[in-house]
Amino acid sequence: GAAVITTVSTTDAAFIRHALSVTEIYVRLQEAARKGKIEILQFSAESNCWRYFRGRDGRQAVVKPDAYVRIGSGDYEDSWFVEVDLGTESRTILNAKLATYRAYWSSGIEQDDRGGFPRVLWTASEGRRAQVITDCCGRQPAESWLLFMVSLFEGAVGLMTGETP
Repeated sequence: GAAVITTVSTTDAAFIRHALSVTEIYVRLQEAARKGKIEILQFSAESNCWRYFRGRDGRQAVVKPDAYVRIGSGDYEDSWFVEVDLGTESRTILNAKLATYRAYWSSGIEQDDRGGFPRVLWTASEGRRAQVITDCCGRQPAESWLLFMVSLFEGAVGLMTGETP
């Protein structure tokens, strides 16, 4: 038979890399759960974890995390919106995403529905990109600073499970 040669566009490759990174977070959480460190109460990937709300201007808005994670450890429960950043988005897009999270937080919907607002964990593949994200977070209004955390991808699950500070 003839060999079939397929090509993957740059866009498709980036999508696949991103999807695999989100899957890797899930796998690492499962490993922590199997070791008895945490219990995974919920893991939803996009688009199942997106949250729709009305913005201050009355228009439909949506916050689009890559994943929503709810984990239990002893008597404690933590929840996270996870953003896996591969360094492909501009500061303008990062700032727009941060503003959308702030608007959703201000709406109070998540707090009413689930008793609290998840931390938004931005993961970066390398230190320079983590600094760019940290800079964007630091330019947000001070009252929203506690919403956002930035981590290198390698340390993200450790941070969520309390293994690393």
